[in-house]
Amino acid sequence: MSEIDEQVAVPRWLYDRLLADAAAWREFGQQLHGEVPVLALLTESPHVRELIRDWFEWFRRRQAAAASHAISAAGGWTGVAGAPTYAELRRRRAQPGDVADDARRRRGEYRGGPVDWGTGLPIDSGCGS
Repeated sequence: MSEIDEQVAVPRWLYDRLLADAAAWREFGQQLHGEVPVLALLTESPHVRELIRDWFEWFRRRQAAAASHAISAAGGWTGVAGAPTYAELRRRRAQPGDVADDARRRRGEYRGGPVDWGTGLPIDSGCGS
């Protein structure tokens, strides 16, 4: 760490840039000092205070929305994209599954009509259908 009284060599272009930045800060400080009374008077107005409050609320909501969008963008949606659509689920429900196939093997094909309560088998009505 260098001591405060040590000299440091800097290139000329950097020295000129530091001088320009220092001059800009001095000018800004003078402008701000001249505007402080005006800013103080503005903040005394209830309308301006309400506008400033509304702006902060808007800014807070904008940041929350941006954070929410960033979280959504970072999430891996491949799992959700692979989920079946409602149309696919409807098609799958329309096809009989393993339980229905097992019941058909045990009881025979049911095509409506009366069923024997004891065995669960369809009662042949003798219609020949």
